[in-house]
Amino acid sequence: KDIRKAYRNRAMAVHPDKNKDGRAQEAFIVVEESASILSDNFLRQQYDKQHQLARKEKLQSQMALVSGVLNSVKGTVGGILKAM
Repeated sequence: KDIRKAYRNRAMAVHPDKNKDGRAQEAFIVVEESASILSDNFLRQQYDKQHQLARKEKLQSQMALVSGVLNSVKGTVGGILKAM
């Protein structure tokens, strides 16, 4: 019910007959596709899996960046301490 209500509200807001923005048609199509995915349990599970994997990959990338920065800082601090 919540998905249908949210879909209806968004669809009304971006419907090309109601919204004169040149991108309204594209937005309306995106809203329709989103609603169809969210209302179908199988499609929603597939969507969730894809996004979970993408979030995991992004987190791993961020952790590698943090690790690299920390290693760089360790090297810099170690060099400063040796110089003292």
